[in-house]
Amino acid sequence: LDEHVDRARHADLVGTGATIALDTWGSEVELALNSRRSDIDRMRCLASLLEQGWQNQIVLGQDVLLKVHLHELVGNGYEHLPARVLPRLEHYGVPEQVVEQMMVANPRRHLTCYPPSQPGPGPGAIPPPRVTP
Repeated sequence: LDEHVDRARHADLVGTGATIALDTWGSEVELALNSRRSDIDRMRCLASLLEQGWQNQIVLGQDVLLKVHLHELVGNGYEHLPARVLPRLEHYGVPEQVVEQMMVANPRRHLTCYPPSQPGPGPGAIPPPRVTP
């Protein structure tokens, strides 16, 4: 999704109630047609979404899917997001609590499984799949 940085498109998606993942940090390699974007472009898009109050519907991650992303081949390595991107978000006015929301609380909310005998987090929650013998 963040290979094509489009603030209006991203805002439209979160406006539907969807959670979006911004996860191509450090990838300056063109993975799709006309998609070459920089971390600065992604940070500006993220800051715009956060200014609109969408921090509960954004998760951050980092793809390391090509050998060129590894340090051995002059890539950014696995630590690019926590070591370089997250500290720079402060420049865009993103408070530490919002970073914590996107990095910990939101993923925890989406990845927590509830047994069928226990209620989930509330209306709209997707129940865990049922296991049938």
